[in-house]
Amino acid sequence: MGSQWPGMGRAMMRFEVFRRSIERCDTVLQKHGLHLQKMIMEGEENTYESVLHSFVGLASIQVALTDMLLCMDIKPDGILGHSVGELGCGYADGSMTAEETVLAAYWRGRCVEEAKLPPGGMAAVGLTWKEATDQCPEDVVPACHNSTNTVTVSGPVDAVSTFVTKLKDRGVFARQVNSAGVAFHSKDMLKVAPLLKSHLSEVIKPKQRSSKWVSSSVPESEWDSEKAKWSSADYVVNNLVSPVLFQEALQHIPENACVIEIAPHCLLQAVIKRSLPKTCSIFGVMKKQHENNQEFFYSNLGKCYLEGVRLNPLGLFPAIQLPVPRGTPMISPVIGWDHSQTWAVADPENFITEGLACLYEIDLSPESKYHFIIDHRVNGLDLFPASGYLTLAWRALARVWGQLYTRMPVSFSNVVFHRATILPKSGKLTFRVNLTKVTGCFEISQDNGLVASGVISPAKIGPKHDSEDVPVPQSPNLEQELTTDDIYKELRLRGYDFGPKFRSIVKTRCRGEQGDLLWTNNWVLLLDAMIQIHLIVKPDIRSALPTGIRRLTIDPVFHNSSVQLDHITGKRTVKVFVNKYGDTTTAGGAIMEGVTLTKVNLRPHDQTVALGEMTFVPYRDTAGQKMSTFPSLVKYTEQCSHVAAAILNKFESHLGESSIPNKELFEAVAKTCKADDISNLKIKSQQLDQVDWSLLRTLMKISSMRLTRGLADNIVSVLEAFGSDMERDQLLNHMTNKVVLNPCLDIVSENVLSRTLHVLEVKDLGNIFGDKVRGHLQQTQRGAVSFQQVDWKLEGPSKSEDLFQLVVLDDFLHGQPDIMESLRKVSALVAADGFLILLEVTHNFHIQAMLDGLMKPSFNVKDERTLGWYCSPSRWQELFRLADFEIVVERTDDLLYTLYLLKKKTEADPKRQTVVHIDDLNFSWLDDLKAKFKDVQTRPKGDNLWVVASKEKRSGIQGLVRCLRREPGGERMRCVFHADGVDMGSKLGPAYLEDLMEKDLVMNVYKEGVWGSYRQVPPKSEMKTEEKGNKNMEVRMKKYGDMSSFCWSCVEPSKLDVTTHRSKVLCDVVCVALNTADRMIATGKLVTGEAGGTLCTEFSGITHDGRRVMGLAPKQALSKVVLVDKGQIWDIPETWSYKEAASVLWAYGLAIYALKVRGNLTKNSTVLIHDGASDIGQAALAIALGCTTNVYVTVKMQSHKDILNQRFPKLSEDRIYLSQQSNNYEADILRATKGKGVSMVLTSQMADNLQSDVRLLQHGGKLLDLNTYLPSDRIPQGTFQGSYELQGIRIDSVMDMDMPSVAEIILQGIRNNTIKPLPFTTYPIHKLKEAFDAMTTEKGSASKILVEMVPSTSSKTLSGDIPVSLQCFCPANKSYIITGGLGGFGIELAQWLIDQGAKHIILVSRSGVKNSYQARKLLLWKDEGVTVRISNDDIKTPAGTKDLFDKARSLGEVAGVFHLAMVLKDGLFENQSMENYKAVCEAKIDVVLNLDLETRTRCKESLEWFVVFSSVSSGFGNAGQTNYGFANAVMERVCEERSAQGLPGLAIQWGAIGDVGVASDKTVVGGTLPQRLVSCLEVLEALLHQPHPVVSSYVPAQTEDLGPQAKGQKQDITTSVLQIIGIQPGNTPSLDKPLVEIGLDSLMLAEIKQLLDHEFDLSISVDEIRSLTIRQLRMMLKEDLDNSVPDVTVENLSSKVSITKDDLVARKTIKRLNDVANDRPAVFIVHSLGGTISKIADLVSSVAAPLYGIQLTTDVPTHSIHTIAAHYLQEIDTLIPDQPYHLVGVEFGCLVAMEMRQQLEKFHVDSKKIGKLVLVDGSPVVIPQLYGDELKALQKLSWHEQDNNILVSFVESLTGETTIRKTLEEKNSFDSKVQEVTSNLISLQPQLNTEDIAMATRIYHMLSSLAVTLMWRSNIKGDVTLLRPLQPSLSYCVQHQDYGLKEYVDGAVNIVNCQFTHKNLAKESFKKALEEILVA
Repeated sequence: MGSQWPGMGRAMMRFEVFRRSIERCDTVLQKHGLHLQKMIMEGEENTYESVLHSFVGLASIQVALTDMLLCMDIKPDGILGHSVGELGCGYADGSMTAEETVLAAYWRGRCVEEAKLPPGGMAAVGLTWKEATDQCPEDVVPACHNSTNTVTVSGPVDAVSTFVTKLKDRGVFARQVNSAGVAFHSKDMLKVAPLLKSHLSEVIKPKQRSSKWVSSSVPESEWDSEKAKWSSADYVVNNLVSPVLFQEALQHIPENACVIEIAPHCLLQAVIKRSLPKTCSIFGVMKKQHENNQEFFYSNLGKCYLEGVRLNPLGLFPAIQLPVPRGTPMISPVIGWDHSQTWAVADPENFITEGLACLYEIDLSPESKYHFIIDHRVNGLDLFPASGYLTLAWRALARVWGQLYTRMPVSFSNVVFHRATILPKSGKLTFRVNLTKVTGCFEISQDNGLVASGVISPAKIGPKHDSEDVPVPQSPNLEQELTTDDIYKELRLRGYDFGPKFRSIVKTRCRGEQGDLLWTNNWVLLLDAMIQIHLIVKPDIRSALPTGIRRLTIDPVFHNSSVQLDHITGKRTVKVFVNKYGDTTTAGGAIMEGVTLTKVNLRPHDQTVALGEMTFVPYRDTAGQKMSTFPSLVKYTEQCSHVAAAILNKFESHLGESSIPNKELFEAVAKTCKADDISNLKIKSQQLDQVDWSLLRTLMKISSMRLTRGLADNIVSVLEAFGSDMERDQLLNHMTNKVVLNPCLDIVSENVLSRTLHVLEVKDLGNIFGDKVRGHLQQTQRGAVSFQQVDWKLEGPSKSEDLFQLVVLDDFLHGQPDIMESLRKVSALVAADGFLILLEVTHNFHIQAMLDGLMKPSFNVKDERTLGWYCSPSRWQELFRLADFEIVVERTDDLLYTLYLLKKKTEADPKRQTVVHIDDLNFSWLDDLKAKFKDVQTRPKGDNLWVVASKEKRSGIQGLVRCLRREPGGERMRCVFHADGVDMGSKLGPAYLEDLMEKDLVMNVYKEGVWGSYRQVPPKSEMKTEEKGNKNMEVRMKKYGDMSSFCWSCVEPSKLDVTTHRSKVLCDVVCVALNTADRMIATGKLVTGEAGGTLCTEFSGITHDGRRVMGLAPKQALSKVVLVDKGQIWDIPETWSYKEAASVLWAYGLAIYALKVRGNLTKNSTVLIHDGASDIGQAALAIALGCTTNVYVTVKMQSHKDILNQRFPKLSEDRIYLSQQSNNYEADILRATKGKGVSMVLTSQMADNLQSDVRLLQHGGKLLDLNTYLPSDRIPQGTFQGSYELQGIRIDSVMDMDMPSVAEIILQGIRNNTIKPLPFTTYPIHKLKEAFDAMTTEKGSASKILVEMVPSTSSKTLSGDIPVSLQCFCPANKSYIITGGLGGFGIELAQWLIDQGAKHIILVSRSGVKNSYQARKLLLWKDEGVTVRISNDDIKTPAGTKDLFDKARSLGEVAGVFHLAMVLKDGLFENQSMENYKAVCEAKIDVVLNLDLETRTRCKESLEWFVVFSSVSSGFGNAGQTNYGFANAVMERVCEERSAQGLPGLAIQWGAIGDVGVASDKTVVGGTLPQRLVSCLEVLEALLHQPHPVVSSYVPAQTEDLGPQAKGQKQDITTSVLQIIGIQPGNTPSLDKPLVEIGLDSLMLAEIKQLLDHEFDLSISVDEIRSLTIRQLRMMLKEDLDNSVPDVTVENLSSKVSITKDDLVARKTIKRLNDVANDRPAVFIVHSLGGTISKIADLVSSVAAPLYGIQLTTDVPTHSIHTIAAHYLQEIDTLIPDQPYHLVGVEFGCLVAMEMRQQLEKFHVDSKKIGKLVLVDGSPVVIPQLYGDELKALQKLSWHEQDNNILVSFVESLTGETTIRKTLEEKNSFDSKVQEVTSNLISLQPQLNTEDIAMATRIYHMLSSLAVTLMWRSNIKGDVTLLRPLQPSLSYCVQHQDYGLKEYVDGAVNIVNCQFTHKNLAKESFKKALEEILVA
């Protein structure tokens, strides 16, 4: 007993042997009325509560398990049992049969039940057998001796319970066990024995027990007795009445035995294990509630096998007759390895190898020794560390030399890290190290790409530590030490987010030149720490990666002797010394020299930052408070109005047709429209192409339509075609933009009390408005949001749960017959405290009528309206009043719509409301407010606390109330704030509060004569007034390489300061020349070491004193104004224009410098000039021809040759060679020079023709290489092989060429007419990107590319195509004050100001410098020459503030004040005190008031920034921060006041700040997550340029749009790659431009490679990625997708396939697919079996002709294909009468298209009036075969089978699944089959409508049937084009090229082969082929 459990044996019945054994036992027991098999298979929870059932179940399962073991040849050497388990021993021993065993158990259980024994109990106690015998009470006996100190006692239940209690009191283990109320093995069993023996005597035939059976019921001393020798009835009875001597029996089990417990549950495992030697192995064969007992059985027998038990697992199965049949599956795939144990395996990398190529696998899994590498995170990426490459090379060298690398001294030199390796999210990295033993050169490659190389060798001696390399440690008192936290805090701010393992710098001095490194026996970590410390020593490096090491020496032996133990921390460290000037780092036994760090662009932070403006929003628009509307929108509305009116007047006569719906509406509206002539309406075509002009574009399209019959249907087609675009139209969306909508939704969220906001969206045709509501609430709602959508069929709610806090109606009510009735229905759905938000047309009714009249169903208006369906604002107000709705918000633009927010009217009793006035800032009201706040919470619901601030306009009441509402009881709080600071009670009347109480809104602010509230609205893209001018602006690139990052930016004032630059002069720039170096920098090919910046050097312009000049301003010329050296400008010749002058200096200067200065050009020189048509080439030709006639030139193309012939008549045509025609120029020049060659070669592409050029050079000749790529120190110079001299000239260093001397030669050339302006092409500044692109075109490469800047600096606007990027500048002569300046944010803000140019800063701090990080910053600033002073003035007082400004002004006029100081005293309001409030508010309020006063009097003119740091606790509220919220709100009001008075004032409500500050990285404040500090500073710079006084910046805890990757979707490859490069969406560069030209650096290269490998499964080498274009990437991905055949199952397919409404049922017969309007014949594509064109419309999308789709709708007669085709022809004739058109048939559409062609030929005798017929992969013969047996064999099947096949085909076409067939076969009627299909699709795609699915199913079935019964009457007379795949899927198509069409076509069958498949038509090659057929 005890091992039984419900369901035992049920899983084992799957074994044949087990099942047969149970069935055999069942047969025996059925004679006694017991159904064993049913009990096992259908038993319930209480089945085994019966003693009889338990005994029988246990015995029968033991018998079955024994049978299984015996079948597997497992024969026991010994057998023993516990209690009733001895029955199983008898069967296993063979002395009892199965029938005897199970009947013995039966009678044992039955006799016990029939004995009517007194209640008994059993208990397990922690006593020995002797102790139990001595201590048991009189009636309690020891029953089972389980183990040495565990005994089961048995007896009367009360006596056992008492005994257990006593033992527990003594601290002895005791626990009662469930024995079904029977005291087994006790004296009670003697009452059962006689009856049991009588029954067993009839069942059991005595047999002698074998010696294997060890008895546990007979003492060993009696084993020789007769009762012990026989398996008999007496033995079984003795077992029941005697104690169980299990422990004694276990002693007979020998050591090393395998013990198998045979029972339904291995209950005795613990007892057996404690009793047997540890050498024994114990196994069970079944386990209670195991998820798979079959697996458990197999697994444990497998373990037995491992212990040496021989077994035959095949014995469980029927014998196999060999040989087996063909097709028998193999067993090997289902066998797997057991990895539950880990075995030590030798690591191959530890073996010594003779080979020189070593492979290293870096496993990053958590259990791997390399897992620590994932902590190496740089610039947002997990990178393999450079030190890891060094260690791999070291290990490879040690293997070659047969040593352990940790003991082998090593020396590295000239190490280069070629690219970074990004760590995969999972899996392994494999590196290959190739090592040349002789030279020591090594290369490390990963994924077939080189990642690192250099030279390595064993070091002969350990590293020498010279005193010059190791600086003498300074006194600890001179400089504080940085801690680990300080160091890695700074590095994190710079982009290095190292994890714990890579934080190995324990401490350093402030400058980083000396410190301690952690030593953990890991060289990767130590060497990386040596590189890291370079970043500390060089704080100017923002983000960089190591790209090279000149030398590295490591001596492990010396290193180990240098390790020191810190006895306090227990850490082992080594000293590190950095020689900053010698570029040497020494740490223990390692010396690293010449570390090269290369800057990388910081990746954009991945946080979703929400920016907002806290602004006053009135509740109701008044005459003086109308919404501000953009003038452009007003003009746009006027244009739409004119066009709509013209349409109504033009078509008035036709709108009366009876077939036109809603004609009464049109007639009513038309009467109000005057006849407008829109022929003179001037609209730019490019404007109409914009998506936000879609309404006007649609109206213009309609206005151009002819007056024909069916006009209404044609208009509807146009409206449908443009419907999706109109969802984004600027007029239709204006009143639902975030600025208008979001405040309304915030009001709802603020005033709803329930934790879950229940929203109901009542939808009609579209739901754009509802989507916007949903998005904003999901982002901002603190609690849960529940959304529900319903169609407009509403009934009153039957339950309170059906009520909603917000109901949304979008332009909806006017479309209902009775608005009041509709409002009553809606009102029934709105909760008592709920709101209704709706948008309705209130102006320009005729515009909306054009949309409603044809798109909405007809209805009869039953109520009074202003015009037609529409109501004026006054009428709506009346309707809302009658419906008992209070208007909370009414916003209108007076153009089209009005937005209403309504609230159900409530009855509020003013007498029950409590009012508290808080009109001062000294908190005299605090105690009164606390008391009343506590009191109001005890009162009934509806009793609220109204806090009023009527006299103090700078009150912080709003922050106080918002925070208080977040606390328990805060829902009772209401706010009334007179923001103008004047008590309006006298003006508004004493009852104004009662009026507010009736509306019961939380926030009530009275400002400028209107009630409203302060709300967060999205920021407007506007600049401060003084910044809107465009004076002193320049064009910058935010990121070199990203051609979309051009932007206007203000020139730093210091760059234009003439007073400090006496030798310079200001010039207004007119024209700028683009040169080769500019293009290389702009495209990222020429690395400047900067992420972005300015461009261009050469310009022409005019000085401020009126001189026309041309000049050179290195990388500054692309500007409106430039400050240039007087020696770098020259007067423009009078006859030259500005454009001509801009083309001369750079090209001619470089040519003169190269040829004359470096080449010593003389009249005897012979010159070869490559690329002679380029600007430098033409300049060089002019210079060379002016000195000598021996000039030869190559050009790239024939057109360039023609240009040179025309421009240089002196140059003989036979001396101009085309370089692309191999290198024939070499032989021609040698022939022309009679073998002498040339004395100099000028080239910019040395590698292309190097060998030919070298052979052409005379002895001592000069190869002049205009090299663009190499740095100056790497350009090769000098003589090579004694034959020629190589001169490298870096073309971007034009200022290094002694320009005055060169310019003198230029001017002389101008005078003698040798130097003339070069040919040029001019681009306006807004076409700057196109100008750079033109430099690589045929025309652009043969002319100078100029950019024409705005010629006059008085222009009022900048180019709109180039955005304005505003940058902050801090004049060096000004001073800046930061309160809280030594705090986390304050320190970084000071650094930011210094980065912008500040030189004088005062940091206000109460406590002064407290940590080493602060000290480091101050030290570094001092090194930079920045004056930073720490002030501890008490600025809470006016005197202290005055002292502060005195100090600041002594440094310079104050230009900026930043108030960051804060004190936090958080706590619930009930626990707040006056002291807490004063402490918090003094730091905020008193200080800001003093700063405000002081700046007004001391620095009013010089002050540019007055910034206070507020918090979202003021804007959103946060529990426990009422004092903090109040103080911040006061500061915001101060900034508002300053801004209104024209003074600087900006309050920023920050959310939680990450990296630094008082919030940790995981803090959530007011629903916001920590914002990275880098992001904060970026935001700050932008906010300083906008005019609004109170703004916010935070990272919402919930984001509105998570992006495709967060939703489990794979991003588009273009988007993914461009995001890595840093190019924003919408700025996609040219598809054919290589990635290397759009800003690719090494880190991006590695990231792109990983992306392609892991996300898109594209294996491309690094070198190939450099030259890849976006187009090539798209094509590669497309081919990859097309060629893949994924293993798709029904389960995953249904989740991937998305079926839309348009896929199922067509709404219009003819659907317009594009808006192309030209003279080409229209193209009609015919639907397939589904009846719609949604899946095939894209096939003709590229055809440049009017496109239409033909669909089967419910009004199409479907008697036959003939009638269908006839109807389609009528529809087409109505749409485009008497015009030819082309037909395209795809799949089933081929049959319909052929029938349409036949009927056209009968109607039109002239074939010219009939267009082309194109059949795509189909014909009458092939169509049935393409669908397989579903259509081909339909005629041979019964109707029932036909229906099944067709419906299965339909489901498969939509979802890919066919499992529905079995279910359909069970259905008899067709309707039931359709219902089954509908249910199936709904389960997979719940968004579908059941009626649509049923309709689509019937259409598919009907068309399939028609295809089978189709009989062709006559052939097509004309030609037909068949577009077929190169490799058809059907054998018939392979044999018949024309698909059998010749049987149906009398004309020609033109066959076009293309690369596509029947299942994948949408290939570019297919679309292109189809386009060529149709437009040819």
